[in-house]
Amino acid sequence: MFAECGAHIVIASYDATVLAQAETELAGDGLPATMVVTNVSDPKSSASLVEQTLQKFGRIDTMVCNAGIDKIKAAEDYESDEWDQILMSM
Repeated sequence: MFAECGAHIVIASYDATVLAQAETELAGDGLPATMVVTNVSDPKSSASLVEQTLQKFGRIDTMVCNAGIDKIKAAEDYESDEWDQILMSM
């Protein structure tokens, strides 16, 4: 929707193959997007994503953050360090 309204789109993932597929699909729909391989659990990688976006477009108007991790077990069974990992990965 953002691209259809004329916004510049940057999509990030740790998986270059997934990004290439997304780029192909979006381009096929006439919706160009910039792809950046990024591991959001690594602060330097996340900072690089922001820096690359700012260098290319000069600003960030809207950001959708939907990355995260989970431990597949009942919440009451999480250890303290597991909670930290889940919360800090966002």
